[in-house]
Amino acid sequence: MRTCNLLVVCINSPLYYALYDDDKLLESFSIDDKPSRALALMYQYLLESSVRVQAIYYVSGPGNLSALKLVHIFLQSWAIVGAIPLYATDSFSLCLDSHIPAFGKKYFTLRNCDQIPYEKAPNTLASNLASAKAHITHTLCENPPPRSAFHAPNILPKERFCLPCEPLYILPPV
Repeated sequence: MRTCNLLVVCINSPLYYALYDDDKLLESFSIDDKPSRALALMYQYLLESSVRVQAIYYVSGPGNLSALKLVHIFLQSWAIVGAIPLYATDSFSLCLDSHIPAFGKKYFTLRNCDQIPYEKAPNTLASNLASAKAHITHTLCENPPPRSAFHAPNILPKERFCLPCEPLYILPPV
C-alpha cells in the first residue's frame, strides 16, 4: 500500500484529482461525470488501487455552488472518518483560467491581481478568507476566453492551501 497526498479540483464537471508523493506529482486523472458520481468513482479507484491518503488538498471555490457543496461534504466526511488532514485553497490558485464559470454569462474573475495574497502566519484562516472574498468578483462576459484544460502542478503548492475548509461561495449582490 502506498501513501500519497491527494489533490482534488472540482468546481464543476469534470472532476480532476492527482496523487503526490513527497509533494511530487505521481499521476493525475479526470472523471467527466457529474460531481456526485465522479467523487464516488475517485474514492472507489483509490480504495481498489491500495492508496492510503495521507492528506487531502482541495479547491473550495469559487465555482458551481452545487459542485462546491458536494465536494466539501464528501471530502470533509472522508477526512473526519479517516482522520485525514484537509486543506483548502481558491480556484484561481490552481486553475489557469482568468474566467471561472459562475452561472449564465457571469464569470468569477480576480479583481486587480494575478493571485490572491495570503498570509503565511498561523491562525490566519479568517483573514485569508476575507482576502479571497475581497479579490474575487462577478463579471458579465459575452465571449469569455476558451477554458484551459486543468494540469496538475508537478510540485504540490502547499503554501497556497491556507483557507478554511468550507465552500468559498461568492454570491452576487442582491
